[in-house]
Amino acid sequence: MLNYIRADLYRNFNRKYFWIYTGILSLIGFLTIILFKMTGALPNKDLNSALGVITLVLIIPIYLIPAFIEMVTSDEQKSQTFKNVVSFGVTRNTLVISKIISTIILAASSAFIILSVFLISGLIVLGGPSNLLLEFTIRFLAASVLWIGAIAVGTFMALIFNSSNIFAFAYAMIFLVTRTVIGLLGIFISDKFSYINDILITTKLDALIKLPLSNGTVSDAILLGAAYTVVFTVLSMILLKNKEIK
Repeated sequence: MLNYIRADLYRNFNRKYFWIYTGILSLIGFLTIILFKMTGALPNKDLNSALGVITLVLIIPIYLIPAFIEMVTSDEQKSQTFKNVVSFGVTRNTLVISKIISTIILAASSAFIILSVFLISGLIVLGGPSNLLLEFTIRFLAASVLWIGAIAVGTFMALIFNSSNIFAFAYAMIFLVTRTVIGLLGIFISDKFSYINDILITTKLDALIKLPLSNGTVSDAILLGAAYTVVFTVLSMILLKNKEIK
């Protein structure tokens, strides 16, 4: 499994797509800092205020994740090269776990670069240190577990669809629409649907963004993210076990 993960990472770290994608997002982060400095977008032009604004958009990485899943899983699914991998003795369960781990490492590497550019440019341009950095870090790490859960969900969906475009559209619709649909069902049909709403990844991310930081908020996010990761990893294994690999 380690050899397969290494091969996956080597292939993707040597693709221009990964570095261009990471570079564009890093540039956006840098330009955001410059914008904060040049305009009245922040009440106080310091790193504390910038971190406060970034905390409000912790849900955005959910919609950036499909690019990494596409690099690691969808691309191989579309190219129909899974058969070659399996023929070399990699079990289907190992393949699933490897794909999820590779995607996590790839996304984490990109996030580290983007966040480093943002924080360093923020310290230089806006000044610091920030007394909100610890709180931001805790929120970010708790959100990361939910993002990993989203990676597991996305990998499951990528194994269903051969088309990267269909996968990306279906993934976006699930995370954009599901919460709204369940909310409407709760209003017009039964308030019991609110229980489903409480176990959505987007709901827990929203809580991390808006609610005061507490042990309950953080632990709920971590437990739900871990649950999604386990459940959809198992579902991906079952799917691939029963799927004909061409």
